[in-house]
Amino acid sequence: MLAFQYGSNPVRHALHRIVVGGTASSTGLSPLLEVVPNLRLGAVAGLTVSLVRPACKARLLPEPIYGSGRQALSRGASFDFIQTLR
Repeated sequence: MLAFQYGSNPVRHALHRIVVGGTASSTGLSPLLEVVPNLRLGAVAGLTVSLVRPACKARLLPEPIYGSGRQALSRGASFDFIQTLR
């Protein structure tokens, strides 16, 4: 995963998953990477990206699944979210 901010007024936040990668050089440059979803208009080369604890702005979609639980154990919980970009 990688995240970055781009644009101004408003600043947009992007989160992407690397599907075809490479190894960065000691200067931080890397070969071409393939990411999903596609980069949106406004993202430009040379932006600083976050690879450690990447984050994005998002909103939860309705109807989370709370799973089942016993005294100290819960499992099967899940939720869906959609990236908001702003």
